Amino acid sequence: MRRQILEPSFWPVPEWHHDFGDAQAELEHLRAFASALLAAMPEARVDLDAPEPGLMYLAVETPHGTLAEVYSIESSTSPRQRRYGLFFAPGTPNEREVYQEALVDAVTCFTDAASEQ
Repeated sequence: MRRQILEPSFWPVPEWHHDFGDAQAELEHLRAFASALLAAMPEARVDLDAPEPGLMYLAVETPHGTLAEVYSIESSTSPRQRRYGLFFAPGTPNEREVYQEALVDAVTCFTDAASEQ
């Protein structure tokens, strides 16, 4: 599956073997971020990208020029929980990564970064 340019609630669960992780849990975590970010920044574009089995992330772009990738990864405090990995300006010398456990903190981090543009 490549980019899904749909409402987050309609994104299908990528198909991969459970050895690659829990695709459903990752997708639900990313859907929550996408929905919260779009509520805070309706002008943003948020697409789900799953370029290979075991890998999915959100590709985010704002009209202000903020580009980021958002990943759902295991929490540092509990492997049963997830946290957000936000990578701003991915693949550039200015790439910056931030990890947030809470949804509200991840969205605030993103909206703050976008307002700095």
